[in-house]
Amino acid sequence: MPDGYEEKLVARLKRRDEAAFNELIQLYQGRIYRLVFRMLGDRAEAEDLAQEVFITVFKSIDGFRGDSKLSTWLYRVATNHCK
Repeated sequence: MPDGYEEKLVARLKRRDEAAFNELIQLYQGRIYRLVFRMLGDRAEAEDLAQEVFITVFKSIDGFRGDSKLSTWLYRVATNHCK
């Protein structure tokens, strides 16, 4: 990713930019699915939970403070959903 891309993406997400949300999904969908699948071991459940992760992220992006990379925060949201 180019320098500053993540910060711009987060700013767009916080403005509820639908195109930014689609970009986020395109960038991280596979990684989030694989993480969730490794934790759950069930493909259908992993697909459903991965979708829930992105819905949660969209609803709670305002809580992202930028103390970590966006991907780190996404992985934390995903692991919390698996518990």
